[in-house]
Amino acid sequence: MAIIELPASTRHPIRTSRELPRKALPRRRHIRTIQHISHRVIGTWEFRMHRNAVRADPAPRSATFVPKKLVHKTNSAEVLLTDWQRIRANAFIISAHWPMTHSFYTTGHSPVDPLLLTETIRQMFPLLCHTAYDVPFDHHLLWEHYRYELASHATQITDRSGPLNLHVECRETVRRGTRLAALSLAVTVVRHDVPLATADTRFTVQPPAVYRRLRAGRSDAALAAPTPAHSCPIAPRDIGRRTRGDIVLSPSDDPLRWGLRIDTAHPILFDHPLDHAPGILLLEAARQAAQALTPTRPMTAMAMENTFSRYVEYDTPCWVEAHPLPSDPLGRDRVAVTLTQDGTEHYATTVTLTPTPALPHDAPQGSWAPFALRSPLPRKRPARLPERHPTCHQSGLRQFTSRPGREGQPDVAQVAPWSNRSRRPRAVRAPLV
Repeated sequence: MAIIELPASTRHPIRTSRELPRKALPRRRHIRTIQHISHRVIGTWEFRMHRNAVRADPAPRSATFVPKKLVHKTNSAEVLLTDWQRIRANAFIISAHWPMTHSFYTTGHSPVDPLLLTETIRQMFPLLCHTAYDVPFDHHLLWEHYRYELASHATQITDRSGPLNLHVECRETVRRGTRLAALSLAVTVVRHDVPLATADTRFTVQPPAVYRRLRAGRSDAALAAPTPAHSCPIAPRDIGRRTRGDIVLSPSDDPLRWGLRIDTAHPILFDHPLDHAPGILLLEAARQAAQALTPTRPMTAMAMENTFSRYVEYDTPCWVEAHPLPSDPLGRDRVAVTLTQDGTEHYATTVTLTPTPALPHDAPQGSWAPFALRSPLPRKRPARLPERHPTCHQSGLRQFTSRPGREGQPDVAQVAPWSNRSRRPRAVRAPLV
């Protein structure tokens, strides 16, 4: 069984064999060039995309992204913002660029992914704080409220990659002396001069001493360790995900209740160490819970009204409960989702859902397509498909292996050439970005 190692995320296309170091090339001479990693045969080996891998863009993008420190990211490939400008005292225009493909967010030829929209807005918080309001980097930003609503055309199947603008207005600015203490923002997301979504949010800014008092001895992210993750027999396609590693729910005896799975090694949800569950994880848990109520009918979360009451801790089981609500005036489904620990509500949201449209016959398909738009996946995990290498997250690489494909199913693995001198698979290491 052959193995290939690729970086967890990259914005650059896969290099050809002429550009790779000689030692990293396969020893068989009749392999010519790795043109694309897709469902096709090159030479005598088949290259297939793993569902949790990142497909490289076909050409380098000309966008220049802001420094990762300004958006609180450790992986520069996860930065989505490109520029910002102040147009009035408390009004800004922030430019962003969505990738063509991504290992966790749905982008490219697809409807709008609410989680990608939320992450774009979240990165706006530290950018404005550090650049426009002179907040020191050791201060902590705490989410209190967040609401978004997608435009009706956001569910249309079209190319979602490329530039977009966030028109931001600061409706309330709270200061403690000269220090910024809180911001309330109203955001309009515009793409190609057409409004794509609206959002409003409020967050507070706490200095290190205040944050340590709020956390009551839990502020050291290095010492925080989550409880062992619950079992995960839920099929990924039933809750809108591609692999089991992206599932954040585990079932319970109650069909409307799930346990929250916290995987601090997840490269997207936990880009950097945290002493509590991040807000983006809570939103993903609520989205998956709302989708789990109708597993056979793919839905898009058109709007979410989120309230963050308390921190979700690692050392106590967290339970996710979902209950259907009456439809809104437009006839859209609504679901109330709450997260509780020790019988206390820590997070609550109302999710508004609409059916996800079917993928047109002439639209490109592949592992980056939304779960509802791809061909059906087998319910049972293939016995010969191994788990992710235990040290992949530590090294920044992911390791995948191959299995025979079936006609009409999406790409599920990558295959690298076998060595002529050994029956062991040879690893091809791509450069980290």
